Amino acid sequence: MARRGPLVLVGLAVAVVAAACIRGAVPVAAGSTAAVAPSTPGAPTVVTLPTGDRVALAYTGDGRPVVSIDPTTRERGTGFQTLTVGGHVYVVPVAAAGYIGRPLDLGLFDVTALAAAERGGAPLALDVTATDPAAAASLPGITSSGTVTDAGAFGKALGRAWKAKEQGKPGSDLFSGVSRVALAGSVPPGQPAGQLYTLTVKGFDRNGQKAWGSVGVVYDVDDGNTFLAGQSFFDGTFSYSVPAGHYEITSIIATAERSGDVSWTFLNAPEVTVRSNNTVVVLDARKAVPVGVTVPDPTSPVVANMTIQRDPATGPNFQTQFTTFGPDPLYTSPTGPVAVGQQYFYPSYRLGDASGSLDRYLYDLQFDYVGAVPKDLWPTLTRADLATIDATYHSSSPGREELDTRMALASWQSGAAGVPTFLTAPTTRTEYVNPLPDARWLQAVIVDAQEFAGTMSEDWRTYTAGEQTTSDWTTQPEGPGIQQALDAAEPCPVCRSGDTLSTLLLPFADGRFYADGWHTTGEMGGVFSPPIISSRALLALLRMSSASGTASRASCSVGRTEGAGPPTSSGPASEETSAKKCGLLA
Repeated sequence: MARRGPLVLVGLAVAVVAAACIRGAVPVAAGSTAAVAPSTPGAPTVVTLPTGDRVALAYTGDGRPVVSIDPTTRERGTGFQTLTVGGHVYVVPVAAAGYIGRPLDLGLFDVTALAAAERGGAPLALDVTATDPAAAASLPGITSSGTVTDAGAFGKALGRAWKAKEQGKPGSDLFSGVSRVALAGSVPPGQPAGQLYTLTVKGFDRNGQKAWGSVGVVYDVDDGNTFLAGQSFFDGTFSYSVPAGHYEITSIIATAERSGDVSWTFLNAPEVTVRSNNTVVVLDARKAVPVGVTVPDPTSPVVANMTIQRDPATGPNFQTQFTTFGPDPLYTSPTGPVAVGQQYFYPSYRLGDASGSLDRYLYDLQFDYVGAVPKDLWPTLTRADLATIDATYHSSSPGREELDTRMALASWQSGAAGVPTFLTAPTTRTEYVNPLPDARWLQAVIVDAQEFAGTMSEDWRTYTAGEQTTSDWTTQPEGPGIQQALDAAEPCPVCRSGDTLSTLLLPFADGRFYADGWHTTGEMGGVFSPPIISSRALLALLRMSSASGTASRASCSVGRTEGAGPPTSSGPASEETSAKKCGLLA
């Protein structure tokens, strides 16, 4: 069998980071309770991965990515690895992880690049390199010329191949004769410059078997711009040539348990010193500790995440998150504090009832560990530790299938990612959330589950222990409106700058006037220069068009008088007319 090659992130400073805006958050010291007030994400861009999984990508006002994943399958034993560096996001299905580097290029799962292509209207095209033309033509759902005709078929074939390897079953090699599959036009990166030293990583699962089908990531914690690379294990080992320095090494290692379940171990060597050749690091899942939580009600995990974020001494931080479905056992390696930069570990969960149903109640929980990762990662919560939300999801059409998710974002987090779960509206249920001292929560509802469209989002908000509150989603009527985040920065909905009028309006807003959310999908807007309508007239028109709505709780102020001429050379470059915080419902 051919040795698997490294993934595309080798030389990341050139391939990705230098070409992207660095959006990493500034870390806070351990124990800090600095406030965070990110603005609500704008309209997401939805992309389809080559495996058929859909991903919605949006950004907060301060530039941190917010990712929602709509997987083609939510079976136990499956999952996703989300990598975030400098605001750049990759979402890799577990079934593809063992093929990263050869033949699958990591760029196939570059959600940031795919979203940019989606906004530009460019079709998804691949470069397929094969020693045998027949091999290229045999890939399910992909033509020999690189056109993706059926991403779902390719994803299913990849899943079957991964399952066969997981169970040790013989089977045909899906990529026999294919040496590389990448986005069209992408170029494999080169090696870093300067003196290099060999770093070898060995991995073992919880049964002591050599790791397989897992990606190991190596990250320079002295300077995040210098080296970030990943590679799948081959016969339990992978190696890199790296500059001298300190490195973090992480990997998700799957273990086929005797019970028939698959367990997942998030292994982390947070600070490895490389000063000479033949540095060897062992990632051993047998030394990991269990990760979980006990709550007052009988529960079963529906979605579970484990995330490690590593902030270097300088340069962009790096976040890797693993997401799985159902009650798969989770483990991670305890570590001491780091001397270079900072590290964060935070597991999060959406728990249903004992059967995994979310119809009656659910728990959305996250636990933040700053610095060291302790040995005890199984807290016990009482009802008094939680906020309680009596939630109602309205629908004028009985049996409407929707999706919802709730994410937490701390001031130091470089981004947030989650997997929405299904609900059938109209419905009511009780939702429990644990308050976090340095984070806010955001809930989003996707009202069209089939099309993964129609996103409605609330404000980022805090909860207090023992709090009892209510929420109502998609109340009627849903008239047009603007985004209103009363405690954070937001896009200006109606603004005039000189002779240019710009608008950013939402066609549907919650009937209770943003009490619990607004749609961000389907924004209406434009830029007019010179203005074809005055800002006051535009506001009056909006009030008339939405007269059936309820009263606004915000006041409108216009910062510049009507008829003001263009700015002069001796005056300010521009003077903004803003309808910010305007109530557009009469």
